[in-house]
Amino acid sequence: MGELKAGDVYRRYSFEELFAKDAPLLEVLEHALVNNYDLQQGALRIQTAHAQMQSSLFDFIPGAKLSVAKNISMASGASLYSGQTIRQKSESYQSSLGVDSYEVDIWGKKLNEVASLKHDRQSYESAAAALRLTLMADLANNWYETLYMIKIWHLLNDKIALLDNIADGLQALDQTERLDAVIMSKFIRGRASDENSRQNLQKEIVNRIHKLEYLSGYRSPWLNTSRWQQLSGEFNVPEIPQRITSEVIFNRPDVMASEMKIKSANGAIGIARAAFLPVFNLFANAYHTSNTFNNVLDNLRENWTLTPSLILPVFNWPKNYANLDYAKSQQAMAVVEYRKTVAQALLDIQEATNNLNSYQRLLAAARNEVAKHQQNFAKISHRYAAGYADLYSYYEAIDMLNAAVLELESHRQQTMANTVVLLKAVGG
Repeated sequence: MGELKAGDVYRRYSFEELFAKDAPLLEVLEHALVNNYDLQQGALRIQTAHAQMQSSLFDFIPGAKLSVAKNISMASGASLYSGQTIRQKSESYQSSLGVDSYEVDIWGKKLNEVASLKHDRQSYESAAAALRLTLMADLANNWYETLYMIKIWHLLNDKIALLDNIADGLQALDQTERLDAVIMSKFIRGRASDENSRQNLQKEIVNRIHKLEYLSGYRSPWLNTSRWQQLSGEFNVPEIPQRITSEVIFNRPDVMASEMKIKSANGAIGIARAAFLPVFNLFANAYHTSNTFNNVLDNLRENWTLTPSLILPVFNWPKNYANLDYAKSQQAMAVVEYRKTVAQALLDIQEATNNLNSYQRLLAAARNEVAKHQQNFAKISHRYAAGYADLYSYYEAIDMLNAAVLELESHRQQTMANTVVLLKAVGG
C-alpha cells in the first residue's frame, strides 16, 4: 500500500468492508455486536437516556386530574307534632376535572432540558459506537495475531523436522570426533530452544482463541481449539484505499460524543438561566354536584375556576447563581475535553500512519532478505546433496533462512496490526 497522505478525497471504510474477504472474521464480529456484555450495557444506557427525554417531553402536556366522590349524610331531628326522632339520609355525587399546577414554559426551561437530554442520548450513542469500534479492533487484532502464531508454529514444525533429519548425521560426526563440540552444543541448544518456542506458541494460541470466544460470545467453527492446527495461518494485509483528511477526525465516535456533551452542557446553562426568571403557573378546575351518578360528569363547563399565578424567585437567587456557575464550569470542562479528544484523534492518526508506513518498508525489506536467503539455501542444499557442503553449513543455512522467515512474518503481523489501528483511528 502506498503512503497515506493528507488529501481532499474522503470516504469512510468499515471493518466489514475492509475485511470482506475474511468471512470467518466477519462472522465473529457480527456475533460480538450482539453478544458482548459491554455493548449490551451501552444499549441499555441509550434506552435509559431516551426514556428520560420522553419523560421531559410529556411535561409539556398538562397533567389533568379527574375525581369523582360520593357524599352520604345522615341528619336527625325531633318531629314538631309527635316529638319522635326523625332521621333523614341524603346522597350526592361530586365530580372535579382540573389541573393542580402547570408551569408555562415561557423562558424555554423545559425546552433546554429536553435538548440537554437529547444530546445526552446522542452522546451515549456515540460512546456505544466508539465501544463497538474498539471491540472490533480488539477482535481483529487478536484474530490476526492468532493466525500469525499458527503460521510461526508451522514454520517451527518444518524447521524442527529438518533438524531431526540432520541430527543423526551430526551425532555420527560427533562420535568420530570430526565435529567441534561447540558446534554440537549449539545445535542441541538451538533444537531445544525451537521446541520450547513451539510449546509456548501452542499454549498462547489456545489462550488467544479463548479470548476471542470471550470477547465475541461465539465459538468460531473455523478457528477454535479443536482444529487450529489444520489452519495454515496465512492472511493478506488489506489496503485502506483513502487519503486522510480532517473530516475523519470529526467523524470519530469519541469526538462526536464529546461534541454532544458540549451541547448538553449548553442546555444545562439555559436551564440555570431560566431559574432567575419568574415562574408562571396555571391552576384550573371544573366541578359539578349531582344527586345521581348518571349525571355526575354533566355541566362541568358551567362551574369552573382558573387561577394564574406568578412566582418571583427572589430568595433563591444565591442558589441560582451557584447553579449557573456550576453549569458554566461543566460547559467549560466539556469544551476542554472536546479539544483534548480532537488533539488525541489527530495524534492517533499521525502515529498510526507513521507506524504503518514504517512497517510497510520493513515488510518490503524483509521480503527481499527472505528471497536472498532462499536462493542461498537452495545453493547450499544442492551442494550438500552433492557432497560439496558440510552438514554444519547446511544447518546454518536452515537456521538463517528460518530466522529471516520469522522476521518477515513478524513484520507482516505488525503491518496488519497497524492497519487495524489506523482503521480504528479514522473512525472505522
